[in-house]
Amino acid sequence: MISKLPDCILLHIMSFLKARDAVRTCILSKRWKDLCKCLTTLTYIPSWDENSFKNFSSWVRSSRDHSCSLLNLTIETYINGSEEDLYTLIQYAIFHNLRHLKLNINPSYTSESLLPLISTSHSLTFLELSYHRSWYDRDPKNPIFPKSFHLPALKTLNLERVYFVATHGQCADPFSNCHMLNTLVLSDCSLINDAQVLCISNYTLSNLTISWVEACQFSLSTPNLSYFTISGSFIFHQLLFSTCNFSFLQQVSMHGLSYVGETSIFLTWLQVLANVKILKVDNYVIQSILHVSYFSILYLFILSNHNILAITC
Repeated sequence: MISKLPDCILLHIMSFLKARDAVRTCILSKRWKDLCKCLTTLTYIPSWDENSFKNFSSWVRSSRDHSCSLLNLTIETYINGSEEDLYTLIQYAIFHNLRHLKLNINPSYTSESLLPLISTSHSLTFLELSYHRSWYDRDPKNPIFPKSFHLPALKTLNLERVYFVATHGQCADPFSNCHMLNTLVLSDCSLINDAQVLCISNYTLSNLTISWVEACQFSLSTPNLSYFTISGSFIFHQLLFSTCNFSFLQQVSMHGLSYVGETSIFLTWLQVLANVKILKVDNYVIQSILHVSYFSILYLFILSNHNILAITC
């Protein structure tokens, strides 16, 4: 009975399958023979076959119906194959109106050509790039993010384990040319070489998450920021500055901090975030800032902030 459903419904159901399982449906009957070739969503999960990714890449480029867009592409965990297989697959997807790209790949795939290739897309709205790190990988080679990243349609960007280099002076400012960016998530990233300050300059950004990012200083130029989440063990050893007053800031969440640094640094954070309406902190934050007269500082913070609606712990 399922074979009597319209193609669009069958393709929607198949989009939830792993790519290899979706392709296997071609043997069910003549009705299913060419259906998988029209899939607009493909998810690659590696198998024990060392040639599985090469075969997957080859099938996409040679057997798909090329008149159909490839809107969503996910490549999860370690892949067995050459960088050329990965490059040509992403290149094919970009040429077929790719909108949603999720890559969780080997740290050895650090080719400088991959990110410049992705940045040629004019249709990509979501990008998640994570470099998977195994327990035995003691010296991972994280990729270096471009000094200036420009994707005209990008709205959501998730980066995990990438390096940022200085754009000018000691400042890294890689996101200022993403003019549609709404959500930015940075996890386990670092500044390298002479870079000391991570500048996040973006007029459209409204949701920012910084988790375990190594930088001496954060500088925010995000006037439309509404939600800000910050976590890491040395956050209050890192300075925070802003070029705007965050008049739209609805909620700030702080969690996972091991201990506070200089009292003046903590006070600077509170001053920068003074317009927030909801401040969320976890038990670790409470324990960390008890050493700097937390309750008196928080009391002064509340008195000076006429917009704040709630503080939750």
